[in-house]
Amino acid sequence: MDKKTALRYIDEWANFYLRILGEADNLELIEKDLYTILRPKDKKWASIFDVRLEQLNDADLLKTVNEIKAMKQHVWWNQYSDRVNAIVFPEGRHDPTPKDDEVFAVMIADEMPAYKDAKIKIQQAESLDDFKLFHSICFDKELSPVNFFNLYQKKMIHCYIGFAAETPVSVTTVLKKDRIFSLEFTSTLPEHRRKGIATAVCQKAIKEAFDEGAEVLTIRAGGGPSADNESKLLGKKLGFKYIG
Repeated sequence: MDKKTALRYIDEWANFYLRILGEADNLELIEKDLYTILRPKDKKWASIFDVRLEQLNDADLLKTVNEIKAMKQHVWWNQYSDRVNAIVFPEGRHDPTPKDDEVFAVMIADEMPAYKDAKIKIQQAESLDDFKLFHSICFDKELSPVNFFNLYQKKMIHCYIGFAAETPVSVTTVLKKDRIFSLEFTSTLPEHRRKGIATAVCQKAIKEAFDEGAEVLTIRAGGGPSADNESKLLGKKLGFKYIG
């Protein structure tokens, strides 16, 4: 997969992911003509995404870019548009991720490593009680168990729980948007890390994502492009190729 195609996949996923966060009880979405704003209901911060500027003439493009920048909030600038990027980053300084400490990776079905059953108990969350269990392990608390359960009922997610013996210790989630799936919310209790459990849970999620018809699977990791932290190393181990 060439870089331009990978960036289009990442852009589409990122806009979808931020829209999903709008499901959280404490967040709201504000739809504008050329972009969408995600913010908490207390309005302490905002994230601007789904920025649609490619159709504007040069004067309107520059005006809208300056309008968005003036808000001084996080912005997901779509990465694939060279014309927009030339206005947004006139000196060529283009951060390819929504946060300075994140990098993104992609995988297509042909690149998926051969699946090996690790003989670890792994189950999908299906009931509200399952999602409460999932949520107790998941590090990200923006979405509530009810939010996750509602997304599951809409057939937008699969949530996986991995066990050490009979104790639930590791989770991951596959978010689904048409042909683009994303591995998200991977978390493992500290005392059960570096034992291969998260790897096994993610490998099962990846296999079932491609079995279900995913064209591409994305993942993000913290630490920036030069870091080799746990989340990035896990992505490499799973077979993802980082962009940038």
